[in-house]
Amino acid sequence: MSEGVILGELAEIPPGESKGYRPENEAQDHLFVVRLTASKVVAYRNSCPHMGYESAPMAWRRDRYLDGSKQYIKCGSHGALFTLNSGECIQGPCEGQFLTPEKVTVDSNGELIWWPQS
Repeated sequence: MSEGVILGELAEIPPGESKGYRPENEAQDHLFVVRLTASKVVAYRNSCPHMGYESAPMAWRRDRYLDGSKQYIKCGSHGALFTLNSGECIQGPCEGQFLTPEKVTVDSNGELIWWPQS
């Protein structure tokens, strides 16, 4: 079983906002977290299913993974829209496909812990 990696504090992400992370010092964000409520988060790989991680990072600007209404995740390269809870593409070139979920939990100290898939 893989070991958890501390990403940072939940408090760094206001409710309804997103933040990207580079837990292994990558050149661009490996994953991003969306804070849905005070204590609920979802996390996805920074990878549009239309083009793939290397050629199409999701953010349109640093830590900006959501559309203007903050109701959807938006691919900055293609404009595709994804639901927050399931990561399903509901509009764009990858309609019907899903973002790859990443396991992120919040510990009792309010820290975000990423559990890499092994």
